[in-house]
Amino acid sequence: MIFHDLEIPGAYLLEPERKEDRRGFFARTFCRDELEDRGLDPAVVQCNISVNHRRGTVRGMHWQAEPYCEVKLVRCTAGAKPMSSIRSASSTTRTSSPASVA
Repeated sequence: MIFHDLEIPGAYLLEPERKEDRRGFFARTFCRDELEDRGLDPAVVQCNISVNHRRGTVRGMHWQAEPYCEVKLVRCTAGAKPMSSIRSASSTTRTSSPASVA
């Protein structure tokens, strides 16, 4: 796996490292050891899928503060690459949540 640093400290864009031959290619999409080498907890707590029917749909993830934080692995199988940004004034920020950082 190829790790590209993003604007958010500790966030990476993971690019599969292709091993190609005449049949096609093989690429690792998850490696516990490589995640641990970067200080990330590789324990899989949940796995989700999202399908957007409308072009241009943007989805977001909620950042969580200690002790509620968790490593998130997001895969974009088609469409645009993920963007990274932090918005403190998100419409979904709930200050009543114990994980809120607002």
